[in-house]
Amino acid sequence: MNKWVTEDWGFELTAVNGKAGHCRLGLEKGDKFVFQYGCPAGMCPKTMTQVYMWCEVIRCGGNFTYRGN
Repeated sequence: MNKWVTEDWGFELTAVNGKAGHCRLGLEKGDKFVFQYGCPAGMCPKTMTQVYMWCEVIRCGGNFTYRGN
């Protein structure tokens, strides 16, 4: 498959808590993932469903300044 769209956005997500035994995939504190459009390699698909909304907000130029207020 040829990717014909060049993503002009991206961000990095770092695990700040946890041990390998707490996750089925063995993720632990310090593991990093780079997001663009698709699910990063090694990222838990269950977690990706939660992060996807944040990806879309960032892609559209939004931020989370007032999140929770």
